[in-house]
Amino acid sequence: PDELPDCSTPRQYLINYMDIFIKSLEFNKMIDVILFTDQDFNVDLPNLIIYKTSFEEIKRRIQTKFEFEICLNKPYKLCDYKVAYGYIFDEELKKYEFWGYCDLDEVLGDIMNFFNDDIFEKYEKIYQHGHLSLYKNTPENNTRFMLQGGMNYKKVFTTDVICVFDEVIGIQNKYDLLGINTYKSRDCADILPWHDKFLRAESYLSKEEKINFNYKYQVFFWENGKVYRAALKNNKIIYDEFNYLHFQKRNLTKHFENIDKLNSF
Repeated sequence: PDELPDCSTPRQYLINYMDIFIKSLEFNKMIDVILFTDQDFNVDLPNLIIYKTSFEEIKRRIQTKFEFEICLNKPYKLCDYKVAYGYIFDEELKKYEFWGYCDLDEVLGDIMNFFNDDIFEKYEKIYQHGHLSLYKNTPENNTRFMLQGGMNYKKVFTTDVICVFDEVIGIQNKYDLLGINTYKSRDCADILPWHDKFLRAESYLSKEEKINFNYKYQVFFWENGKVYRAALKNNKIIYDEFNYLHFQKRNLTKHFENIDKLNSF
């Protein structure tokens, strides 16, 4: 839009996030993002693959994969189905070694810089949070959400209640109970929504891990495909790099004009 959008509606709220998400995706050429949507996007980006479809069509697609009647009455309930995307969208994902899911209220950094061949070989699952997780693309791994232990997928898929199956208490707990290796490094900057100041969420961290996790004075920024934090420590400015910045539940009112020409924000 030519004018500053009204961020009071979810639609404009999404547009603002999409601007910076797509900008950061341009620099992650080794990663494809597949987007099923009923929205119109005029984006020429080789690694953004868009399937124009409706919510009802997605619901029918998911239903064909299960013999019992699923419950999927609102888009937000899709969060509980994310763990099954490797099984549900097997045709679209068949050429990939790993598949995953991520939120759109994110700025991607240099994602692949945080992985190596050893991580890809050793782990069946990478990361444990719903805002970005990766799974080794094998038939066995793609159906592990069905195994006993932790949340029961049939109960999750037959209730209208949001069960948070894609998060730590859901699918990650199941992987832990099954003894399946997960790479759990906290490489992201997951920003708390309850403060104006940007503070990293400290959930699931030990007391020792919380040391230097946040600083009194800190600022996050994206520059040339990377996400950084600049912080004041012992009267010196230090820098940390993160693989992505997640804004969870935070209204984003900043609109970047000509964002395609920016190399930092």
